[in-house]
Amino acid sequence: MADSPAVADHIPLLNRSLPPTPAPDASDATAYDSGDADGARQRLLRSELDEHDKDGDEEHALPPLPLLNGRKARRRLIGRIRIALILAVFLAVVAALVFLFLPALGALWSSLNPWASRPTRPEERFFDPPSRPLDPEKIWRQEAIDGDDYTVTAIVIHGLGDFGNGAPFVWEMPVQFPYVRWVAPTADQMNVTVNKYELGNAWFDMESFPDVYYHEDVEGYVHSQQQLNLLIDEERARMVELGKEPRIVVMGFSQGGVMSLLLSLTAPADRIEAAIVFSTYLPMMDRASEWVGSDSQHTPILWMHGKDDIYLTEPNAELGVSKLLKPPINHSLLQYRTINNLGHTFTDDEVLEATDWLKQYVGRVKGTLDPIETVGDRQPVGDEQPEEQEGEVEEAQGESADVAADPEGTP
Repeated sequence: MADSPAVADHIPLLNRSLPPTPAPDASDATAYDSGDADGARQRLLRSELDEHDKDGDEEHALPPLPLLNGRKARRRLIGRIRIALILAVFLAVVAALVFLFLPALGALWSSLNPWASRPTRPEERFFDPPSRPLDPEKIWRQEAIDGDDYTVTAIVIHGLGDFGNGAPFVWEMPVQFPYVRWVAPTADQMNVTVNKYELGNAWFDMESFPDVYYHEDVEGYVHSQQQLNLLIDEERARMVELGKEPRIVVMGFSQGGVMSLLLSLTAPADRIEAAIVFSTYLPMMDRASEWVGSDSQHTPILWMHGKDDIYLTEPNAELGVSKLLKPPINHSLLQYRTINNLGHTFTDDEVLEATDWLKQYVGRVKGTLDPIETVGDRQPVGDEQPEEQEGEVEEAQGESADVAADPEGTP
């Protein structure tokens, strides 16, 4: 048993169990070795416990709150205020630059993007080049009695299904206006809905009578206006080449009256000198205040209408006239006449009255009128004509039956 302590000394410290308590009579070296081993073991256990407690404290401890003194807090606040001020000044400068250069940017965008600059309202396209001009072989022309000394060009626009021959205005007017050159175009052919899709000359499609505002053919208006405005431009250029001031009057029956109203009511100043329309209606009436130009408010217009018209009815005509005469349009030179016992046609008597009216506004020299004997024998809207005048109208209708449009035909 005396050799046991010596054997134990050779066992590694971490691989043996607790050593026995040394005997009281052990030597100092043995006591020293045993005490050193016990101390090492205790220090190791304490180190492991300390590491475990430290890990637990780090897992459960909250981060310490920052402690800033007053000077550092003020510096940080001032820094944030400066950043906010710099950002506000930057945004103000950007806004000012955008406001200054926005028109230029918009113009640049429009030039780069054709869809952005395309007009959205139909009247804004009336003066654009047409996709197909009028057939020059179907434009009827009658030179003025004065020849190249003429001073006015009259554009005569026919009705639905007709063709350009100047009727009815060239029956009497050329003799009364020797200084007027006459031009009568023919519309393109199309399948017209109201005529059971029959092919015929038409300035636009129509779907029903007498409800002419049902599905208006606005694109048809646009195309024909482009064609007619191009024709007017050509006639104006011809007059300029001859050293004349361009002077244009327009006249139309039925669909031709619709075209004449659009031409005169959308024209810039001094483009159309006067207009005469027979048996027609005001197109796009619900938004007339938007498309009627302010320059046209003083263009003389004579509107004549038969009271017995069953296609383009008198009530529709009166609605259009009222729209033009009342605010906000306030047309100042529109005159409206109705004729008893007259359907959708025209008469010699109607043309003679129109001739007298035109003499009031379109003289040989602009601003100088020729003397006339009578002007406007008919009564205002709503008044009845004397019996002898009614007979005269009926007689005139009979005399013009061979050349007038069929009262029961299409407009």
